[in-house]
Amino acid sequence: MMSTMGRLTGETYTGRSMSESHKHLKITESEWAAFCKDFDDTMAKFNIPEAEHKELFAIVESTKGDIVSAPSSS
Repeated sequence: MMSTMGRLTGETYTGRSMSESHKHLKITESEWAAFCKDFDDTMAKFNIPEAEHKELFAIVESTKGDIVSAPSSS
């Protein structure tokens, strides 16, 4: 049976895209904001230095357009 999970082939990822992997979750702006707060809190809890925190957050933030797909409910 073939797995639907992605794999690395040498240096090339062959799985589903970020948007394909998250679209069905219908993640909202407010859910994204809550995730970002949790991420920041976790970085603080583990005393991640500011430079690394900023670098990791920039990587995470770069995925937002592919992950957030539903408008926030008011």
